[in-house]
Amino acid sequence: MVWSGQWVADRLGVRLDGDGRLPGLLGLALRRNPKRAHLLVSNVLGKHVPQRPAAVHGAGVALGREVRALLGDEPAARAVVLGYAETATGLGHSVADGLALAPYLHSTRRPVAGVPTVGGFEEEHSHATSHLLLPEDPRLLATDGPLVLVDDEFSTGRTVLNTIAALR
Repeated sequence: MVWSGQWVADRLGVRLDGDGRLPGLLGLALRRNPKRAHLLVSNVLGKHVPQRPAAVHGAGVALGREVRALLGDEPAARAVVLGYAETATGLGHSVADGLALAPYLHSTRRPVAGVPTVGGFEEEHSHATSHLLLPEDPRLLATDGPLVLVDDEFSTGRTVLNTIAALR
């Protein structure tokens, strides 16, 4: 199934602009949220639009392989992948699979008893704004390798900037 968001595009006079793969990957939508009404809806997350598991995992693995090609083998071997809760947790794991051997961590919205929080950041436009980082090994995020951030969408970049500020 592919969600195009044509209804939204027609009424708002907006469109997706990119190569021919873009319509198969995402579409446009609206929601009742005073913080942000517009959405980019993924066709390959398997969260909002039904999708075959092989397509979901395959999209993430392909993205991870593209990241590995950009980084090169040596930096990719030192990379850590961070997926954002809730929607990008599965995608982040698949990206880590595509990078091969990269440890994976996802943010969470809730503390876990007995697990120390090593950081946190805000996602102001979200329905639940606070993210926590609870790696099993707190040294995971203190490496000198690349940090690969995986979200279901990057519309303003604010969440990424908040993440970087919190990790510094």
